[in-house]
Amino acid sequence: MSIGGSSYWSSNNTNERLWIEIASGIVCILSVVGSLAIILTYALVKDIRSKARELLVHISLMDIVYSSANFVGLMLPYHEHLANDTSKNSYTHKTYHQICVVQAFIAVYGTVGSVLWTLGLAVYLYYRIVSRDAAVTKRLVSALYIVCYLLPIYVTLWLLLTGSLGYAENALSGGGWCSVRDDVDPLENFMTYDIWMWLGITILIPLYLSIHIHIRAEMKLCNTTPGYHLLYGLDNPNVVRAEMKLLFVPLVFIFLRVWDVIGSIIFVYAHYPEHDYQHFYWLQFLTSIIGNQ
Repeated sequence: MSIGGSSYWSSNNTNERLWIEIASGIVCILSVVGSLAIILTYALVKDIRSKARELLVHISLMDIVYSSANFVGLMLPYHEHLANDTSKNSYTHKTYHQICVVQAFIAVYGTVGSVLWTLGLAVYLYYRIVSRDAAVTKRLVSALYIVCYLLPIYVTLWLLLTGSLGYAENALSGGGWCSVRDDVDPLENFMTYDIWMWLGITILIPLYLSIHIHIRAEMKLCNTTPGYHLLYGLDNPNVVRAEMKLLFVPLVFIFLRVWDVIGSIIFVYAHYPEHDYQHFYWLQFLTSIIGNQ
């Protein structure tokens, strides 16, 4: 997410920026540790392996990618060399700019990939639990590998070739992220980056509700129909029951990313006045932290 108005993070707001950077750094570390735990558990404990947990591993890999990239960005003095360096032709400025573009490429790739894999998990669970179409489910998993790994590359390459990646110092960046640049046209920003976040939430909500309503109907049948049990008729009901526990992943995604979308609407597309940003410090804090989840 990027907006104009880099002057917001002036010397008067360094304390706010510092607290956001500290919180973001802690969340980056926790995200990487948690994702590694999920991957190691899947690799070491064979009994819990399933297609849904395999998809969760790919979500964790993408989380590691962008959380690591953002953590590296927090450790580098971009604000000092890119925001305050008046000579854009200096060697220091060019060096940090190149590093920033690389970091932005990795972070955006991981973010878009994480959104797509989370959406893929929800679609998989829908066909697994509601539609119960084994053929479609099998083809879906194969297709997810292609879409969720190649589409983010297309998005990031497009942003790279159009010069849209770089330093983004804005009210929601915690003092300066390397991501989509501030001066990128809002429509281009939406069509190449924000659209995946918006589509993810828009599709996940009806999918989650459909699965929830189906499970409630199944439980009602269990109470009223003798001999009927939850997930009746499936080949591996115990495996599906275990996969149903992963429904919290899309739900958590919706809860976290909705704040990012609200921030985009207020600051990017509605062009909220810069001098009133302090009224939304809580939103700046949330979006900076959520950006590393």
